[in-house]
Amino acid sequence: MSSINHRISLIAKQIEYRYIAYRNNLEVEKAFVSGFKVPSFEKALVFTRDHPFPLALLVTGFVGISIFVLSNPIGFSKPMPQDLEIDKNIRERLENVQPSVPNIERLEKAKPQQVKITPFAPSPAISREAFLDRSSPYTILVNKQTKKLLVTEEKDDSYSVVKEFPISIGLVSGDKKIEGDEKTPEGAYTLIDFKTDEELPDKYGPYAAVLNYPNKKDKEAGKTGSGIWIHGTGTNQLTPDTQGCVELSDQHLIQLFSFISKGTKIIIVPENVDITPKTDIVQKNLISRAVAS
Repeated sequence: MSSINHRISLIAKQIEYRYIAYRNNLEVEKAFVSGFKVPSFEKALVFTRDHPFPLALLVTGFVGISIFVLSNPIGFSKPMPQDLEIDKNIRERLENVQPSVPNIERLEKAKPQQVKITPFAPSPAISREAFLDRSSPYTILVNKQTKKLLVTEEKDDSYSVVKEFPISIGLVSGDKKIEGDEKTPEGAYTLIDFKTDEELPDKYGPYAAVLNYPNKKDKEAGKTGSGIWIHGTGTNQLTPDTQGCVELSDQHLIQLFSFISKGTKIIIVPENVDITPKTDIVQKNLISRAVAS
């Protein structure tokens, strides 16, 4: 115990000397710095300068308590019986844990399988050759009432809608009778020719597909006129109406090219008949009655 007291005394002396040195340095610094006034701090400095013994006693007590605590742990830091029991249970559990060995067979089965990727087939380049040389399986329905063009696949008793585009049609309603009446003809037609953008004014877009108007039935009925096309606008916007042609925006006309070719059937349904598809199906008998009337 005497050795501890001796050590505490030495530590206290060291602290006291260091503090006196610090206080002297502070006095020198204050001599060069003007305007630094903290009353409470100055009072504390004056007190410790005039009464160094209380500070040394305080520091000595603090150091002594610290050494006592470090050399003699307080009772509550010792493990309690229940803590020892918990530690024992944890050790037993850890000892019984078996390392997880990966199932090689399962990992082999989980290897990513090679997937056959079918390359995307882009739309054919827009050209007269592509239009003339291929054969499209689709039928185009033009719904004058709703101003929609329907790309369909023909079934036994119906047409299944594949794609739908908004359109503009002739300024004047009704079936075309004579040249210049600005009406869109009604009936069953086919595409017979193709005009490229080089052959067309800009206002018709990237191409025009030519209908066989007037067909044999039209001629027998005395109908006149010509130049009924499916064409674009020169922009991605529709115009309000046409002089009798079926018009799509340029972006939709480009998409339509994938579905048409020479010989594609175009059925233009009268405005008084609604062929709006029910669940993407249009009945054939409805189309037949509408075109025959």
